[in-house]
Amino acid sequence: MVELPHVEPGDTVNAQLAVRETRGIKPYADGHLLVLILGNATGQITAKLWLGPSQDRARELAQTYDVGTVVNVHANVTEYKGRPELSLQEPPSTVDHDAIEPAAFVPGSNRHLGFLMRGVLERARAITDEDLRETVLQPWTDERTQNAIANAPASKRNHRAYRGGLLERVHALLSLTDTVCSVYPNLEEDLLTAAILLYPLGALEEHDVTTAIEITDEGRLLGPALLADQHAHERARDAMLSPDRAIRLRHALLVLNGAMMKVAPRTPEGVAARWIERLDANVTRTLEAVRRMQEDGEDAGWSPETKQYLDINARTTEKRTRSRSSPNGGEENQTLQRSK
Repeated sequence: MVELPHVEPGDTVNAQLAVRETRGIKPYADGHLLVLILGNATGQITAKLWLGPSQDRARELAQTYDVGTVVNVHANVTEYKGRPELSLQEPPSTVDHDAIEPAAFVPGSNRHLGFLMRGVLERARAITDEDLRETVLQPWTDERTQNAIANAPASKRNHRAYRGGLLERVHALLSLTDTVCSVYPNLEEDLLTAAILLYPLGALEEHDVTTAIEITDEGRLLGPALLADQHAHERARDAMLSPDRAIRLRHALLVLNGAMMKVAPRTPEGVAARWIERLDANVTRTLEAVRRMQEDGEDAGWSPETKQYLDINARTTEKRTRSRSSPNGGEENQTLQRSK
């Protein structure tokens, strides 16, 4: 498999790549230009297809390369504004989806997902409130749901946009909950934990992962918050959770999706959920922006207004790499411990 982050101007790429984005048709002196973002499990790269003067032909080709389409690429690597890109002289042929392995085209987590799943399940089983525990255990002990969560992204592009990203996010939220509840022991940890464990059920229906990460119609029209709330309502009813407990659980769950629902936190657990979610999302986005900027240049991954404040020389990468490279050590070998 071609390692896209390591291609350099002058290289030749012969590979199957999936369309991640279509940036549209642009005119130039001799015709039209179709800009695509192509990728595989290692990363992505801009590809430019140089076409003739016919705008109708350009539009027809653009419709051929829907997001998720896999194409046979034979192209030279050129450079534009200091970054490598592919120069396509001929329209690449498409590949039959039955002949490909989708996992080869979407990045995956480099964390040990088995350890993460075990830690999350231990936290679910440690919920002391029997009704709350029953509310969340069923989906987390269902094999199909486990597999779906382990292969789902946390988002399409904002953060942890790779297979396993959703499980990483849940694990991180629960770890932050441990710390917050140890500092504020009057918080109802069981309720906050249950809300976090129901959170991914909406994200599962929001994303469709094949050769690319796509937003489903349900995710686009309803949103993950409403989808998760529907699951929470059904699970609370089946577990015969009291109406008061159910509404407080659903409130904390909606606050976790506050960026979309604009639900103001009105309980202590809701306030904690809001800031736990924001801390994880913002720190993760920043770390990923730093990584992209270190790899691709200072213009990558962060807005011009904000990048001047971001220290891309922070040496966090080496420590993180060492932790991930050890199969028997580092945080992958740690399971979540419920705060006493």
